[in-house]
Amino acid sequence: MRKLVAFIFCIIQFQNLFSQEYIPENFLIDKIESLIEHEECTINYDEIIENLAYLRKNPINLNNTSKTELEQLIFLTDNDIENILFYIYQHKPLLTLYELQAVEGLKIQTIKLLLPFVSIQESSLPLKKTFKGNILTRLGSTLETPEGYLETDSTTSAYLGSKEKLLIKGNMEINQKILSGFTLEKDPGESYYYNSNLTDFQSAFLEWKNPTKYIDNIIIGDFKVAFGQGLGMWTDLAFSKTNQTAQIRRRAKGIQKYSSSNECNYLRGIALNSKYDKFTLSPFFSTKYIDATSNSDSLSISSLTTSGYHRTYNELNKKHNTREVTIGNNLSYKHHLFHLDLGYANWKIDKPLQPESHMKNIYKFSGKEINKVWLAHSVFFSKIRLYGEITSQNNYEISVYEGITFSPTPDIILSASYRNYNKKYNSQFANPFANSSNPSAEEGYFTSFYLRPQYKLEFTGYFDLFNYSWLKHSSYAPSNGSDYLLQLNYQINDYSSTYFRIKTKKDFTNNAENSKQYTLISSEKTQYRINYKFKINKNWSSETQLNYNFYKNSTSYKAQGYLIYQDFKCDFNSKATVAFRYAMFNTDDFNSRIYSYDPDVLYAFSIPSYSDKGYRLTFNLKYSVNNHFIIWMKIGHTNYANKNIISSGNQQINSNCLNEGKIQINYSF
Repeated sequence: MRKLVAFIFCIIQFQNLFSQEYIPENFLIDKIESLIEHEECTINYDEIIENLAYLRKNPINLNNTSKTELEQLIFLTDNDIENILFYIYQHKPLLTLYELQAVEGLKIQTIKLLLPFVSIQESSLPLKKTFKGNILTRLGSTLETPEGYLETDSTTSAYLGSKEKLLIKGNMEINQKILSGFTLEKDPGESYYYNSNLTDFQSAFLEWKNPTKYIDNIIIGDFKVAFGQGLGMWTDLAFSKTNQTAQIRRRAKGIQKYSSSNECNYLRGIALNSKYDKFTLSPFFSTKYIDATSNSDSLSISSLTTSGYHRTYNELNKKHNTREVTIGNNLSYKHHLFHLDLGYANWKIDKPLQPESHMKNIYKFSGKEINKVWLAHSVFFSKIRLYGEITSQNNYEISVYEGITFSPTPDIILSASYRNYNKKYNSQFANPFANSSNPSAEEGYFTSFYLRPQYKLEFTGYFDLFNYSWLKHSSYAPSNGSDYLLQLNYQINDYSSTYFRIKTKKDFTNNAENSKQYTLISSEKTQYRINYKFKINKNWSSETQLNYNFYKNSTSYKAQGYLIYQDFKCDFNSKATVAFRYAMFNTDDFNSRIYSYDPDVLYAFSIPSYSDKGYRLTFNLKYSVNNHFIIWMKIGHTNYANKNIISSGNQQINSNCLNEGKIQINYSF
């Protein structure tokens, strides 16, 4: 009777929920837009989409799942996961996905996000024997040719290769136990067949799941690690401050395969997860050559290079300049009320790192070796989560991160955290919660909230207060700052929604005219955004967004800018989807630039910064030839009204227009 009542109730509430495919793209866009503003290393976000795409093809069986498995879905809060597991414990086995409506506190919007990635199966059924995989090829280029590709009668081109960007990825899975994959990538300007390699970057992995009773998985090749809260070892992508940071506890995934085209943040060797009862041991070993800038003596290096570009002779001279060896282990204990991580890692390079002589580099790491030890904890009460990590680097350099999340009801989430990172803290293979991508000497207090006073209305926001006890790359004196965000989300009806956001950041930077005198100026940047989405009918949908930025500093300088765009998307049938955007922008300078997501092909995230004055048109097409072949195409046109030269140096284009194209083909078998 309980099953029948739940089914009838949910079918009434969700009568058209399954009529369309719902992908959590907008959830990711908000997070990635905020992350890219602080980017220093070339980060590829495709791996997030790849993980979700894998779960789309291999959905989680709710009748045989775990907390760790559900934590892969980044849009689920800790409360969501606890409530789902408690409902399953009480009513197992589930008979239909419609029962998710009966889970306490689980919102309809969250269920829409969840549905593509979960299934209902009998937990006792054996795994099916399967052999499947796919090969993806993406090619992109511009119509205009930058200066770096041009030759003259007396000089050769600066770039050694062609202007196309090429990506080839493949993966194969056998019986959901053996996984393998490879990635080949050539950036624009890089040469084909350099040193007998087809592309500049190659990556591959082989993973064996559950080879024995006590081994969860073993990976040979390229892999990534994520332990604790990111302070000791964390090479996976992680988010700090976004409009969804009421959930700030990091979810460590241990050791996982690596399949991204990011050339600077992965390990290469062998790793495994060994499990016994509630304990998990995760040893790993990696060795590979990495890019670095040599000093004049050629015996030492001044910095590690993370751009991944090898287009010119100068960039090629930095390629694989030093060998890196990383070895470590993590012991994890997981109880339903608390988690503990205790780990150690040793990182070595074969050439000493000797940064340039400058006051900002006094506390910067120099030498060949870094040793790290970390202890992380997560404690779960009914409504409170306590979590944190303490890390010791080279035996005495202590860094700390501690946080708490309080959720008295599913409609209220309050979080707070404190961080204090040593002046000598080195974030090599780490990714802690921070304001800066290089968080040494950073101390900060962060608070955030999520409130849903009624069914259709949500408030989210955060406030971050931070200071630096030593010099940074852009501030040649100790400094401080603050950052806050407020957002209102309103679900108007089943077909339309809107949100309004305001974000302000205050900090100190070098005075451009007196940077050598170590004088700082204060600056403040405020960003406003209003967004409206409307489902016109079964096939058509639209989105309108207006952005306005205002910048000022203590020298009385002011700048402003706006961006407005209109999107239309149409699903003609099960085979074809078309999307179109028209955007207008006008900003005074680079300080008032605006970041906004640009529609792209699957697995690709494009979030350019709009500056100067002009307009942009984009056209995207997805076409399913059959059950095996899918084709994506993107065409973009940017026209500037106030300049006839785009970019500078080797990237300079002597035109006021930029035209680009991209085609992607995926074959599944």
